Amino acid sequence: MHEGIFIAAFAGLKQGKKLEMIAQNLANVNNTGYKRAQLAFKELMPPFPPDSGLEAGENVLLPPNKSNSNVSYVAITDQYTDFTQGGFKQTDGALDLALNGPGYFSVLTEEGTRFTRNGNFRLDTALS
Repeated sequence: MHEGIFIAAFAGLKQGKKLEMIAQNLANVNNTGYKRAQLAFKELMPPFPPDSGLEAGENVLLPPNKSNSNVSYVAITDQYTDFTQGGFKQTDGALDLALNGPGYFSVLTEEGTRFTRNGNFRLDTALS
């Protein structure tokens, strides 16, 4: 099989991961305080280091680590959360708060303490 097919398939799998991340971000775009997830990509040139996870993507017709050195594969090097400050929206809610800068609100829930940047608060007497 030609190595180009492996390269295209490998890149397609990585773009699929990127599409899943975009879909997750779009699904949560209206959730107050949601922080979008991001992916970082990197170009990998043969021969691949043993821990790169690309062993299955190498051309099966070539001896190990003898892939064409003129081609490159793509890899996801990092998945991270974008903690950039969001915009403020006037709500006129008596218990609504916003954080300017780093930090989180500490909220007591039935599962214990949770941290959020969503400042849309209400009184709840069930946890007292």
